Amino acid sequence: MIDRHGAVEASRRLVHSTNVNSGLLRLLVLGCEELTVERAVLDERWADLFDDQDRFMAQKHLDAARWQRDNGQ
Repeated sequence: MIDRHGAVEASRRLVHSTNVNSGLLRLLVLGCEELTVERAVLDERWADLFDDQDRFMAQKHLDAARWQRDNGQ
């Protein structure tokens, strides 16, 4: 996906997808949230690359993945 769309657009596509992807959930289970695309989108260092909707969706995905992790989903 990165080869086709570039890193920023690939990140946008991931956070705007309707479902939490298995990679995000797996990284949370392993305690590696800091490695997720969602955390990168929320990182202030990259604020000029992503808009408010991108950040909203990234946070929504993180919240949903945390709930799934914590509730054995």
